[in-house]
Amino acid sequence: MTAASTPVSAAAPFASSFGGSKKRLPGWFFQWAFTATASTIVSGTVAERIVFKLYIIITAVLTTFIYPVVVHWGWSGDGWASAFAGDKRELLMGVGVVDFAGSGIVHLVGGVAAFVSAYMIGPRHGRYVKHYKMDGKKFAKSEDQPLLQDGAPIWMEIKVNESSATGEDWVGASKEDMAKLVGMSEEQLAALDYDTQANLFPCQSSTFQTFGCLILWFGWYGFNCASTLGISGGYSGIAAKVAVTTTLAAAGGALMSGALSYFVDGVQDLSAMSNGILAGLVSITAPCPAVEPWAAIVIGLIGGVIYYYGVKLLEKLLIDDVVLAIPVHCFW
Repeated sequence: MTAASTPVSAAAPFASSFGGSKKRLPGWFFQWAFTATASTIVSGTVAERIVFKLYIIITAVLTTFIYPVVVHWGWSGDGWASAFAGDKRELLMGVGVVDFAGSGIVHLVGGVAAFVSAYMIGPRHGRYVKHYKMDGKKFAKSEDQPLLQDGAPIWMEIKVNESSATGEDWVGASKEDMAKLVGMSEEQLAALDYDTQANLFPCQSSTFQTFGCLILWFGWYGFNCASTLGISGGYSGIAAKVAVTTTLAAAGGALMSGALSYFVDGVQDLSAMSNGILAGLVSITAPCPAVEPWAAIVIGLIGGVIYYYGVKLLEKLLIDDVVLAIPVHCFW
């Protein structure tokens, strides 16, 4: 055996082992990246109130038992909803589910898992606060408001203040009101009329959030453009169109969510615009190679609307989503 032939002989077993699976290896890596995306959607939603072991369990169940089933339904040639099963059966509604890069198969799966997880775990302490009504005034327990300074009075009166960021001010209840509220039993307190309202938690760093959003936007070009599964034989033109529609939908989502925040809520909300970008990206992920650029803008605008009112819906349902991933990934 010559020195030159040694590497060839040593590599032969590996070549024979993997040679028959050249087509499956790229597919494995592709699906690994997508299932990881679905699982990470949950992490942001349940942040600050879940132990790591539980998150591992959620991820294991999602990636092992849920995502593979859904991806088989939509992308396998044997899937009941797949657009690739035309030679085997009549397609669903005559066309099958055309989901180019996973708006439903990836993002909806992760979004639904996030929704269920957030509902089962419950909100963070102080995210939703009961406002009790007494003598035409509103009161809340200071222990339900974690943003207050230590040593605050037991009961706080909530007064309307249109000039504040939240539209209200919390001040210590008067002596008379304090005496009434402190003297009430749990049954008497429960008998008072009350409503539950979302407590605005401040964003820790708008700079980091925006930077993270831009990283995701950049990564989305790999997410969508690489879903052509090839670059030669005309696929480069499809990838180019996908890049254009992806860009325009993201811009449309940002513009719409930012406009709604400004004209409806009266605030210039950078967080809403960042999440609006992501909502536009999720919205265009399924049809990105099949629509014209103008339609991509419209799709992004619709995604921004769905995101904005999806946030309002979560507040009505008293579901706490730390990074608002559910309106971004689930409600589109």
